[in-house]
Amino acid sequence: MRIRIGKKEIQVEVAAGWKKYLGYMFRKEPSFEEGMLFVFDTPQKVKLWSPFVGFPLDVIFLNKRLKIKEIAFLEAWDLNGVECQKAKYALELKSGFCKKFKIKKGTRIKFSPFTIPSSSSNPKQLHSRLL
Repeated sequence: MRIRIGKKEIQVEVAAGWKKYLGYMFRKEPSFEEGMLFVFDTPQKVKLWSPFVGFPLDVIFLNKRLKIKEIAFLEAWDLNGVECQKAKYALELKSGFCKKFKIKKGTRIKFSPFTIPSSSSNPKQLHSRLL
């Protein structure tokens, strides 16, 4: 699935079901062209940590309207993790992504071809008010 963050378009993998527990564990570091999207059924407290992830990550927490609520930095092998209250989505990106592409809190993310993934990884049509 392709998404646009600011002026940057990237390919994301949806981490739904059991993939939510693995994330980037045992994988190679992503490039600036890719990321991993975690989808939750409802806005909730979301905590991400990185056991068995040998590289740092930028983490973007989004609300249900796809607006960035918070940007966090997740260290490699971090057992404490990072968290956000009332997040509907979390996006893991290569460390330095947000700085390089000037991504800031309040930026809205757009999905292409205008779909929002559900927590079961079956895309739902994007509601017109989100555009």
